[in-house]
Amino acid sequence: MRGGLARFAAATTLAVTLLATAATAAPPASAELRREKMLGWVNHARTEHGVRKLKMDRHCVTIAHDHNVDMATKDQLFHSTNLSYKLRYVNWSTWGENVGVGPDAYSLFKAYMASPDHRANILSTNYDHVGISFIYRDGALWSTMIFYG
Repeated sequence: MRGGLARFAAATTLAVTLLATAATAAPPASAELRREKMLGWVNHARTEHGVRKLKMDRHCVTIAHDHNVDMATKDQLFHSTNLSYKLRYVNWSTWGENVGVGPDAYSLFKAYMASPDHRANILSTNYDHVGISFIYRDGALWSTMIFYG
């Protein structure tokens, strides 16, 4: 997902859909537990589509975390800038990013899978690593997933 306007539209649609359907937010769980659950759901979907599982990359988790803090602070969804530079410490040939905001991790996963661009990142055969982060702030869960391969 590298087309700026398309990414913004997809992220905005995802946020509006999730916030419009969120009656109440679930109590916050630990960031590690959310990350593990999201990785499990993603890898289950990938396995069902004949795609190898992703491995969690701690460097990408840090990048994703920093991006979530930035989005939550500004109360706005947007994609990372200079992501190729931020990934300079890993061996990548291609990358992608999913961002969203919603009531809980599973709602975000379902919304990602319902969005063609986000789903394409999750199921891409080009990726073998991911960094997943969540920030819970003011009743909303901010999410960034960074993929590379």
